[in-house]
Amino acid sequence: MSQPVAPSTRRRISDNNLKKEHERRIDLMHHESHFNFIKIHLVTHCSDHRHQLGNIPMYSTEVGELAHKGDI
Repeated sequence: MSQPVAPSTRRRISDNNLKKEHERRIDLMHHESHFNFIKIHLVTHCSDHRHQLGNIPMYSTEVGELAHKGDI
C-alpha cells in the first residue's frame, strides 16, 4: 500500500522532472544543432551577462555617438 506524499514533495519532484527535461532538450539542441554562428552562440550568454553586469541601459553609447556627430 502506497503512503500519501506531501504536496511540497510532489512539487519538488515535479520541478526536478521539469528541470531534467529542460536540460535534456538543451543538450539535444546543442548536439544536433548546425547553427554554430557567433551571433547565435552569443545569445545564449545574454542572461549570464545581464546578471553579472546589470541591465543594458547602464551602458549607453549615446555619449560616444554624439561625440562623432560633428565629424559626419
